[in-house]
Amino acid sequence: MQWLIDIATEAMEQYLIDNPRYVDRGDPASVDYGSGDFTKDGNWHELDLSAIVPENARGFTATAEMVCDVVEGYFLIRKHGNVNTKAVSAIKSQIGGIAIQADFVCGANSARKIDYKVSPSPPKVFYVLTLTIKNWWL
Repeated sequence: MQWLIDIATEAMEQYLIDNPRYVDRGDPASVDYGSGDFTKDGNWHELDLSAIVPENARGFTATAEMVCDVVEGYFLIRKHGNVNTKAVSAIKSQIGGIAIQADFVCGANSARKIDYKVSPSPPKVFYVLTLTIKNWWL
């Protein structure tokens, strides 16, 4: 009978590999990362999501909010290890001092890290800059 259990287990594992599943995180009580968690120098930096996103996640969705004092402030994320800027999620200010929000979809690597880039501060000042993980795919 164990052989039947083994066959069923293998089939289920293969099904989950072939068919990623959506997992809603629920209702977080606060943002996951705030302005002080990001280096604001216009360069790409690494951000570890392993405290939130599970180990076998293939990707995730996050919501970002930004209030920058001037036009052209930006916040970008991409899968860790990518080197091009074609597959990034971005939020950019069009008017200074106005709150803007965006949902980001991003792939996850096995270490559950992403890369982010924030416009230099100064000259830009960020009154608000947050990132909150909403869900992921296993």
